[in-house]
Amino acid sequence: MHLVARMNRDVLQGGSFWSPQPIFQAEVPLSRCKRRCLSIDDLPVEIFTAICRNLCVHCQHAHVVDLPSDEIDHAIEAQQALSRLSRTCRRLRSIAQPILYHCYYSGRQSNLPDSSESQGDTDVRGHEVGILRVFLRTLLQRPDLAKQVRALALFALREDSAGKTPQDMQDLFRQAGERAGFRALPSYEQVDSKWLQEASIMAAPFVEQLLIYRSSSEGLQYIRDSPFYLPNLKYLVLPGQGKNPDECCHIQQMQDVLVKAQNLEILAASDADCGTDIPLRERFRAEPWETALSSLRRLSLHGLDPDNLAKILRRSPVLEDLEYFCDMDKYTVLQHNHLAPVSRSLRRLCYTSTTWEHTSGGAQDIIEHVSMFLRWDSSLRGDASFVDFPRLEILEIEQLLLYGPVFDNEEERKERFEVMKDTGPEIFMASLPSSLRILHIGMVLAWPEMHRDLLGMAGKIYRFQNLGVVAVDPYEAPPKEQVKELEDAFATVGVVFRIVGGRN
Repeated sequence: MHLVARMNRDVLQGGSFWSPQPIFQAEVPLSRCKRRCLSIDDLPVEIFTAICRNLCVHCQHAHVVDLPSDEIDHAIEAQQALSRLSRTCRRLRSIAQPILYHCYYSGRQSNLPDSSESQGDTDVRGHEVGILRVFLRTLLQRPDLAKQVRALALFALREDSAGKTPQDMQDLFRQAGERAGFRALPSYEQVDSKWLQEASIMAAPFVEQLLIYRSSSEGLQYIRDSPFYLPNLKYLVLPGQGKNPDECCHIQQMQDVLVKAQNLEILAASDADCGTDIPLRERFRAEPWETALSSLRRLSLHGLDPDNLAKILRRSPVLEDLEYFCDMDKYTVLQHNHLAPVSRSLRRLCYTSTTWEHTSGGAQDIIEHVSMFLRWDSSLRGDASFVDFPRLEILEIEQLLLYGPVFDNEEERKERFEVMKDTGPEIFMASLPSSLRILHIGMVLAWPEMHRDLLGMAGKIYRFQNLGVVAVDPYEAPPKEQVKELEDAFATVGVVFRIVGGRN
């Protein structure tokens, strides 16, 4: 658009957009001296479509509802430009307007002050609710645009309403709620933001991506009553609102939406637990998981205990990609029986259970701290084995979860290291499947053992014929000569070795 405007301005006002020395010199007949002005109607529809798609984040990214906040800000700015563009003329509107409705973000509050007493904060939140109300009205009045909605990101809205709803909008919302099967509200004069959000979901029949904030105490209050389903929903993000029990979003409470998304392929849930609410956590642990996730291929969970995870995995027969973080300060580690339901289908596993913040000490302090959790119950095993995962291609796991609580005080470590010079690499390789393409070992606290076992692996690489990348995250910087030794050993057999991450 800017280019077209510039061309129009330069041509009409005698600007210098066109070169005074054309490449091809030719005699121009006097009758053709007057140039025809370039009109926006002269441009082919393909150019308009390309411009509009470049301003649509959904047309640029595969998954847009959970982009970083700065990218969401840029996406909204681009949408505003697209909205202005759609109002320039009828021809542009017919192309831009459907693309404008591909994606909708509501309730962004990441940059707002925490205090709800701030007048500016309240005004902005009320403005967000007002925009959401208008958005829903448009979907209800324009089914042609409602069919264009592909992604909805419905962030938390602390302000419940945005003033009195006009009478015509009240009637529209009442009728929409009845059609969706929502329970009737006492009044539609001031509709709360959660009703608006859930009604927007049901008003967008072709939505493919959804992010919605809810706490365990709330759930999806209105959708659970609706007889309608979301057959096109493929990507669902359920982020908790914080670490407090009343702000976490336990996955058990979100089955209302999961049961309606029978074709869901990707599910991501952070703060999927109950925070510090232990009685609620135990209640959920005892409850069955009823929802079949028959199409789910990727699952990313943060904070859920292993027993509840296992219940979900038993209902996920085609799961290929699992990302799982569970703090061992609160829970035990994953056992073989937890992952058994997906052992034949899993192609990627990313499993972490500690963070760099567990202690500010050195590697040995971390070893003693973490090993304490791995040893607290002798019936548990921290030395995971994935040898019976025949399709596993990518394994990302922390060293202590792979090795188990084998590192005690420094003297015992030295003695064990000498004894296991030959058997250590064999035990290490015996825990890995031959199908691996990428091995990424994080939180490497015991570097000497890691160096020893990886050298042994490089010497018997024929056992892992598909392996292409080995990466490690050492907690402390390892000796440079040992890193070089590993790089050379793996390069000789056609494998890339990398040092990534780390605290130092």
